[in-house]
Amino acid sequence: MTALWASAATVPELLAHRAAATPEGQAFVAVGVGVASSSLSWQQFADQAARMAGALYTAGLRHGDRIAVLIPASIEWELLHHAVLSLGAIVVGLDAHDVPERLAAMCDQVDVVAVVAPDFGPLAALSPERWQRLRFVMTQSAGEGAAPVRSLGWAELLALPAPQEPPRSPQPDDLATLIFTSGTTGTPKAIPYRHRQVCAAVHAIGEAFGFIGVGGRLLCWLPLSNLFQRMVN
Repeated sequence: MTALWASAATVPELLAHRAAATPEGQAFVAVGVGVASSSLSWQQFADQAARMAGALYTAGLRHGDRIAVLIPASIEWELLHHAVLSLGAIVVGLDAHDVPERLAAMCDQVDVVAVVAPDFGPLAALSPERWQRLRFVMTQSAGEGAAPVRSLGWAELLALPAPQEPPRSPQPDDLATLIFTSGTTGTPKAIPYRHRQVCAAVHAIGEAFGFIGVGGRLLCWLPLSNLFQRMVN
């Protein structure tokens, strides 16, 4: 199992190794109450993440930018995660159920330039200054609500043209994600993790838990704002 990704030092390299090793292997399955299940192979997942990365770049996301992701756990969350990291941008996972004032404070603390949310409700407390800093907002329903910046639905994002030049890839010591502490003993603080650190943790999880790997089936239970769940996935 370890041989699949032992040489990877960035998250995009991890995905590239897996897609190359098991292109037809099942990557993710989404199951919902009253709806048909859907699944993606590793190659399909990698292709869709690359397409989304190009669209995000065209929308204005750049290397080193921070983007807040507040949507529920889903294949879309995972696609965003890999698309953003492939651009060298930084994922900031937040809980949309948190109070808007605290969400606004966390967005200010890490200076996000884009937000992906289920709707505009969690963004109610963003300051005028933060709105001015945002390049775009994505919501899960096109045309829902109003924002003083560019607003995109999923279909609108994916309809954007691919960039004319390939974006710059991340390096092992580039930041990959910022994870906030719970805030139970004070103001939530952002903890940075670099690509090299995330990859080292993935290697360690694979070594410690033999059932995580090729052919394994695991339930994605934790919210994807939780870094451990993303590393397991």
